[in-house]
Amino acid sequence: MRLLRRLWPRAMVLVYHRVSETQEDPYGQAVRPETFARHLELLAREHPIVPLHDLVERRYKDGAVAITFDDGYADNLSEALPIAAKVPITVFVTVEPILDGGRFWWDEIAGIDPGLRKKLHSRLKGLPGRERRGRIATLAWKDDSDRGRPLTLDELRDLASRPGVEIGAHTLSHPSLALLPAVEQERELAVAKARLEELLGRPVTLLAYPFGKPGDVSEETEDLARRAGYRAAFTTVPKRLVPSSPLFALPRLTVHEWPPEFLAKRLRECLA
Repeated sequence: MRLLRRLWPRAMVLVYHRVSETQEDPYGQAVRPETFARHLELLAREHPIVPLHDLVERRYKDGAVAITFDDGYADNLSEALPIAAKVPITVFVTVEPILDGGRFWWDEIAGIDPGLRKKLHSRLKGLPGRERRGRIATLAWKDDSDRGRPLTLDELRDLASRPGVEIGAHTLSHPSLALLPAVEQERELAVAKARLEELLGRPVTLLAYPFGKPGDVSEETEDLARRAGYRAAFTTVPKRLVPSSPLFALPRLTVHEWPPEFLAKRLRECLA
């Protein structure tokens, strides 16, 4: 068994979204700062924490863990980074909200009745960004609740300049890519990469698919991501990563407001 583990080292990629004390969390995305700190203590004690690129390049020890954030909330800089100052992290950024200063589209509809919100969310995630914005604009709905906000451009550049931080792409507008025509998928993938590289002055080679489940990522999506020039792309399928894992369908485990012992249990289950 030890020989097999040396030949086939196992690793896990964790996904966070927000680190915040917020009480407004209808999607269960936020992890409290105290909980995040305890997660990192657990991980540092029991696992090698490595840059995400080490996993992509197959340079890691058995049991290695990489930490990622999806979307690009401002609290990734203000709350998460001070706690994770000595830990390598990758932040996958949705580009348009950072450029236009608006809220993420799912936060725009978060205050709607939960039953209606679920149906509306399902419809909106399969639309191109321009059409989605138009649909949301027609809603007779006003909601000023604080559910977090995207990074500003200055904050993104600040985050990208910090030691141990890598910025990856999370598309332009955060759709379910597999539900879009190929031309729209290509735009979401290629333009997001190009805009981030222009804004940051460095290559952007890693991608996280929005939503990231099998229905959100097709073989066509993976091929378009490859052709857009990414080195690798990540799903949210909660499995271990091994050297044979496909580079454009790499797994990740989404983390919620969990006690550290539950996180440890989920890691053991996925790594087994």
